[in-house]
Amino acid sequence: MSHKPHTYTIDTEIEVYLHRDRVAYPSICITFSLSPGSPAVMYQRNGDPGWPAESAEIELISATLIDGGGMDPTQIQIDNWAEIYLHSDNGFAHAMTTAEDWLNNERDQADEHRAEMRREDNQ
Repeated sequence: MSHKPHTYTIDTEIEVYLHRDRVAYPSICITFSLSPGSPAVMYQRNGDPGWPAESAEIELISATLIDGGGMDPTQIQIDNWAEIYLHSDNGFAHAMTTAEDWLNNERDQADEHRAEMRREDNQ
């Protein structure tokens, strides 16, 4: 019973380990979809059995190099970096925060619209 996935975009700097202990920090733009998952339901209201929880799922849609930091990576490398980032603890948290911020903004806009409609009705 998970929600429909939505598409989000984040810009981030990726730590890339090169040979001989060198590290580079290319910046990439990551577009991804996020299905937030859903909590478990033990029983439905009518007493029928419920369903197990579904965890959040994240899927890479695309990745674009913003600044290679002196590197000229292939698209395959950029996609791999993005995939690794999204499935890391920090990347997943960044993605979830981005989604939550978007949802909060949508709610705020809806609240503002409802308040404006009420003001117009009261005039």
